[in-house]
Amino acid sequence: MQQQLKIIREGFEGKTCYVQSRIGSADHTGTHLILTTQKLILAGSDTYTLICSMFSNDGGKTWSEPIPQTGFEQIDRIVCDFVPSFHQKSSTLIGLGGSVSYKSLEPPILDYTKPMQTFFSIYNKETNTWGKVKPPMDKDGNPLGGFTAACCRRYELKNGDILQPVYRRLTPGGKLFANVIRFAFDGNNLIWKEEGNLLGMESEERGLAEPSIAYFNGIYYLTLRADSRGYVATSVDGLHFSEPKVWTWDTGLPVPTYNTQQNWVVQKDALYLVYTRKDGKNDHVFRNRAPLYLCKVDPTPLSLLHSTEIALTPERGARMGNFGVTHISDKTSIVVTTEWMQPLGCEKYGSNNAVFAVWVEEE
Repeated sequence: MQQQLKIIREGFEGKTCYVQSRIGSADHTGTHLILTTQKLILAGSDTYTLICSMFSNDGGKTWSEPIPQTGFEQIDRIVCDFVPSFHQKSSTLIGLGGSVSYKSLEPPILDYTKPMQTFFSIYNKETNTWGKVKPPMDKDGNPLGGFTAACCRRYELKNGDILQPVYRRLTPGGKLFANVIRFAFDGNNLIWKEEGNLLGMESEERGLAEPSIAYFNGIYYLTLRADSRGYVATSVDGLHFSEPKVWTWDTGLPVPTYNTQQNWVVQKDALYLVYTRKDGKNDHVFRNRAPLYLCKVDPTPLSLLHSTEIALTPERGARMGNFGVTHISDKTSIVVTTEWMQPLGCEKYGSNNAVFAVWVEEE
């Protein structure tokens, strides 16, 4: 596995920082790349400002400046946790994300009483701007709600339908459950078609969240976040998944990743997982969320081959657990993350709110 690390931008001014950076491609070749990111107000928790967008017309060598996207403006909430991904069937870059509401912004206080709501937007590559966000629709054209696709990677079927992992609470304040919804895309709207079984974990305080899906050698894989561990489940149809199991090394020991997301790198002959974990040297990093590691998956039995693990990013004191993976081809993927500058003081280890992009390729 070859890897090439680039810093797309960096610079920390002390009161806000860029977070939730992810890349999508606006064409079939990976030449026209789009990066979405947004600033976090460091005085609060998950207190975001408007999503910004950057673009590159040379495959990521050079980038525009981040520009706030007015299409994401909402009256009572902020769209966040956005994941852009190229839709092959329609040659369209589509982004999906979640949203948060606030009781106040000074000081910033989250409002957990509002129902979960996911939104999507379509990218205009002629103007390099995102369109106005809107919710997915049911079969009758009514807006869907009560779940979120925040930080969830999806998969496009050959007919253009989208398998979108989501998560939700069944009762106010209850545990989180994950499942996969199959959407059709008609060029303008995401339309619900069917969905799979709910996945929960009673032993986890908050349940299961931030699922991401991959397809490899005839099997669908779903990796899930929980407070104490990372989990994985499998499916033959992409909708109905097995009971989640804890991610383990090939030795049988649990992988010491916890309370953050994981994601997939899919190549022609191998499947990899990207994650953070305790490594004996990173206890000064919030929830041990740096560096990002990559490890080859052994599909049978389902585990990580510990001897193949490599670090993708440096560890400079800041967390990097909110990240994305962009599939460019069967040989090339881009892993992108941002130095999240909380808690204050993490910059003393060298972090500078850098946006790291790592090109990983088969040798």
